[in-house]
Amino acid sequence: MSGKEKLGDSKFAAIQNILSKDKNKKRRIGIAFLLFLAVNIMAIVVF
Repeated sequence: MSGKEKLGDSKFAAIQNILSKDKNKKRRIGIAFLLFLAVNIMAIVVF
């Protein structure tokens, strides 16, 4: 397997990874929102 083929393969894997993550997007947005809220609450408490 040449280096060029490997590169294309990893690109394809990355695209598949992004697509599979897309299915979890709603959950990820929820987690990101909770993290955002937690950071805001911590900032209010600290300052």
